[in-house]
Amino acid sequence: MEKAVSFLKAWAIEFVRNKDLVFNKIEKVDEEEGKPQFTVHYKDKTQHCFIVSHLSEIKYNSKDHVGIFTFHTDNNFKTILDRWNEFSSHPQLTIYSVNPFIHVENKWILQPYHHAKIADKESFKTGMKSMFSAVTEVREQDLKR
Repeated sequence: MEKAVSFLKAWAIEFVRNKDLVFNKIEKVDEEEGKPQFTVHYKDKTQHCFIVSHLSEIKYNSKDHVGIFTFHTDNNFKTILDRWNEFSSHPQLTIYSVNPFIHVENKWILQPYHHAKIADKESFKTGMKSMFSAVTEVREQDLKR
């Protein structure tokens, strides 16, 4: 699993840098060698990014700008639903549910605080499941490569 987390971290750093090509707001990225995390220093904020296999294990400071990169699995999706009230209470939280092993539609980006403001409570789970299903789920054998 360690190898898969390292792979996801490299993917996440490249994704963050590529996403900034137009805006050019990143001043530097501290890759924090050997740790499943990195820090992005923008001109106007600092974002602490964490790489986790299982979203249920994540702990973070809710006052910070936080990015969580995790594998796009059914268990992580269930954790999002189970911890929705906690996640959606933090305006600076972004969750990236990623399948880095495919090249098309390989991520689902969720900002729980903002999604909670626009979500319809009656169709919430259906809508979340619809968004989740747009990305191919990571299989256990993918994590063992």
